[in-house]
Amino acid sequence: MMEVYDWIEDYGSPDACTYNIMINAFCVMIDLVSARKVFDEMLRRGVEPNVVTFGTLINGLCANLELDAAFNLKRMMERDFKIRPNAHIYVGLMKGLCRVFRLDEAIGASFKANRKGEVSGLLEEMRGNGCKPDTVTYNATDISTL
Repeated sequence: MMEVYDWIEDYGSPDACTYNIMINAFCVMIDLVSARKVFDEMLRRGVEPNVVTFGTLINGLCANLELDAAFNLKRMMERDFKIRPNAHIYVGLMKGLCRVFRLDEAIGASFKANRKGEVSGLLEEMRGNGCKPDTVTYNATDISTL
């Protein structure tokens, strides 16, 4: 994958989609350092990241239990790029939280711990960002499958 990354510029100007594919490949290979390098190079070259870029990185971080980095990236996405998270991003964050038993923060864990009243905060944030919870969101409440 690094070979592709090293010579991609020889064949054209990569766009956001190209960078997203490379970031995803590194995340699948559990090489988050390289995924982040591709992201940084993307920014350095002036290619605007999109919700897919951030979703891929955030889900890669969550899958590897790097939740602080994932939440920092979500904040950067919202603050610096004015990109609102979608259901895919929220579900990744919730699954990551469930994996590390951060019950106060995860929808699924809150339901399983009979603390349903705490779920409304995250759902309200989703709605406030124009992200309507759907079956994917509600299926994340079943932590037995995480």
